[in-house]
Amino acid sequence: MFAWGASRGGCAVEQPIKRTTGPTRSRNTSMCPVVSSTIDIQPQTREPMKSTFAEVSERTLRPLPLHFYQRDPHELAHDLLGRDIVRVLPGGQRLTGRILEVEVYGYAEDPASHANTGVPTERTAPMFGEPGSAYVYKIYGMYHCLNVVAPADQRPSALLIRALQPLEGLDQMAKDRGLFDRYDDSMPLTVQKNLLSGPGKICQAMGIDCSFNESLLDGGELMLTHGVPVRGLDALEIGRGSRIGLNPKTVGESAEWPWRYAVRGSKFLSRPL
Repeated sequence: MFAWGASRGGCAVEQPIKRTTGPTRSRNTSMCPVVSSTIDIQPQTREPMKSTFAEVSERTLRPLPLHFYQRDPHELAHDLLGRDIVRVLPGGQRLTGRILEVEVYGYAEDPASHANTGVPTERTAPMFGEPGSAYVYKIYGMYHCLNVVAPADQRPSALLIRALQPLEGLDQMAKDRGLFDRYDDSMPLTVQKNLLSGPGKICQAMGIDCSFNESLLDGGELMLTHGVPVRGLDALEIGRGSRIGLNPKTVGESAEWPWRYAVRGSKFLSRPL
């Protein structure tokens, strides 16, 4: 799997820890957890597709309050679709993408979750943290994955951000993906569709790394904003499916649980639903 590691054989043995610090609005420079994975990383992107759903305004850029995340993660998954991830660069430039696809991981009964022991460790402590904080870890020792923490009834869980529709800062995203020099004045739509169509791509394009681990997402350099909620749009449908990349030999029947939520029919998904 790729979010919560279907393959755990390469992970170091971890000891339970007692948390001494909590989420913060400032970034930290501690090392990320490293998780083995089968994520498919591909290059890609510029100018997004124009539609009502692609609106960017003062309203869509309003940060979501932390109490927004204090609910069942599956209910939250529905309401995250259409919300925006905004990365504010040091010079003030915004990189913005609209959430189209998420996966839920959590609870002790979920074999695919990093926190399936129910006991926080140095690596998994962020999953036990404050709702609305970030859990960022590495796969392959080089690609980052962004998750939104949303404990349910004090049980650890988080939602992996799998795909976004690019809205602002596409030139910068393309540059950070190593694609900037491939195009002249326009970027092919096929490339736009792949720019943020995967967790590793999102973090690479938006400059999200381990320094954001445990940071609160209600403001600052990395935040989730109001966006255009899919639940309020009759023209869009939310679909469900099994999570991507899970190995049934490792996680059993949970590989088939319909814990992946996405905007059905979107061309920006990491994989069609």
